[in-house]
Amino acid sequence: MAESTATPLQLTAGVGFYSGNAITANTQLANNIAAYNSLAPIANLIYTIGQAASNVSLSIGAGTLANLKAIGANVSGNYCPALGDSVPSNVSWTVGNAGYATTITTAASTYLGGGDFGKFAQAFGAAQGYISLTNNIINSAVNANSTDYLGPTFSNMNNLITGDIAQVNLAFPAFGADLANVGCVIKFSRPNSIGTPAGLLQNLAECGNILNGSTPCVTTALRTQGLTDSDISDLVNNNVQSLFNSEGLTQNQFDILQKRAYPALLNVTGDCLTDVLSILDCTTPGIETMADLLNPSKLFPTSFSSLTLPTPDGPVLIYDETGAVNSVIVPILNSGSVSPTGCDELAKIVPQANAAASRALQIAFQQVKGITGTTTQQLAAILQ
Repeated sequence: MAESTATPLQLTAGVGFYSGNAITANTQLANNIAAYNSLAPIANLIYTIGQAASNVSLSIGAGTLANLKAIGANVSGNYCPALGDSVPSNVSWTVGNAGYATTITTAASTYLGGGDFGKFAQAFGAAQGYISLTNNIINSAVNANSTDYLGPTFSNMNNLITGDIAQVNLAFPAFGADLANVGCVIKFSRPNSIGTPAGLLQNLAECGNILNGSTPCVTTALRTQGLTDSDISDLVNNNVQSLFNSEGLTQNQFDILQKRAYPALLNVTGDCLTDVLSILDCTTPGIETMADLLNPSKLFPTSFSSLTLPTPDGPVLIYDETGAVNSVIVPILNSGSVSPTGCDELAKIVPQANAAASRALQIAFQQVKGITGTTTQQLAAILQ
């Protein structure tokens, strides 16, 4: 059985079309107009206008006829339509020789096709087309307003145009140049690991095609801090309990390993650091230890001062004018108004300032649409 998408109202109208029933103006409207036209003053006025227009022998001039039609339309600047069958002079409506009220009836009949369904359908289709086109233009104009478009998805036109990259850093050329030097120190595929010792070791192992460990000199530095090969493997493989890894370390156990790893990264300098930077394809100037790669101000030496944390109340600079981490960042991170929340746990592993700045950077990058499918080099090329 075929299914219909027509509504009950459409079906009712269709029956009327098919049976030849005419579409007429509302009966109550017609009755009210007829009653109005039968009133003695109005009936006399309409008769007089009709005689003046049709009886040439009366020699009624066009000016007089126009005045008859406009009685009450403008009396010394005051509108009083009740004096006649007219409309105020500031209303654009042509009154026929049968008076204003009868003109309404004539207009209603015209709009409805005068009983001709073909005319009505054409007029209705034209009106619907006009409404649709005009509404599209109006909606486009409204949507172009940057404060309304897409609601809370984008906070302003900069963020809309850049896919929220502007929420990370508005200094695009400088930011792009810094990102180009970063190499794979940062992996957007796991932005929540930015600024963490485990994340850095994971990136080093991945970029260097190292299985379950690290470079010889980095491994030596880690062992010096009491980490075993099994501990290093846990860090490199992100062996933390999850839905798919019930046998992994607890987050606390994993963070203890990260805390012991951080001093080791401070001791990676000289030739060992050169090897690490080569594997990571990092050409950032001024890096003196491997731990510097966990410090956003060191990692983005040119553009760190314009890095921002996106918040519900607008972007907040991560660093203040002195180059120190903005004092308002930590309260915002711990307030629960941004996600991921807090930086206190990371501050147990790396210095407080680095923890706050790195957490803010994680949040900023995670606001960028499709960031996990992008590399630092690709984003750098776009920004530059």
